Amino acid sequence: MFLTYVALIHKANKKSASYGVMFPDFPGCVCAGRKLDKAMQNARQGLVLHMEGLLNEGEVLPEPTSLEDIIANPEYKGAIPCLIHVVPPTGHLKRVNISIDAGLLTEVDHAAKALGKNRSEYLADAARQMLA
Repeated sequence: MFLTYVALIHKANKKSASYGVMFPDFPGCVCAGRKLDKAMQNARQGLVLHMEGLLNEGEVLPEPTSLEDIIANPEYKGAIPCLIHVVPPTGHLKRVNISIDAGLLTEVDHAAKALGKNRSEYLADAARQMLA
């Protein structure tokens, strides 16, 4: 099940990032990036992490606010709206058995280790990106 949330992009005034991204439905979830594509990639990852944190605290994820309602809100004037599609985390892990080429699995493990992740985290992140 996909959910679509509106992200608002702002031109940043900081040297560390050129673009800032916030989510009206998730106060406190703010992401950034030097390039627009990177800011949006960080926003999707940040939103999933924020959702996981809320679920871990026993919170319920908010229903997405419509794009029309956000555009009509004068508080967000000057921001560029963007739709972010995510598969919301459920908080429940499921063990599965898959088949994968041995060489590819070795590369997955190397890439996961370089990012400080395990194989399962890496593959789940890759699946989220492909599904988005």
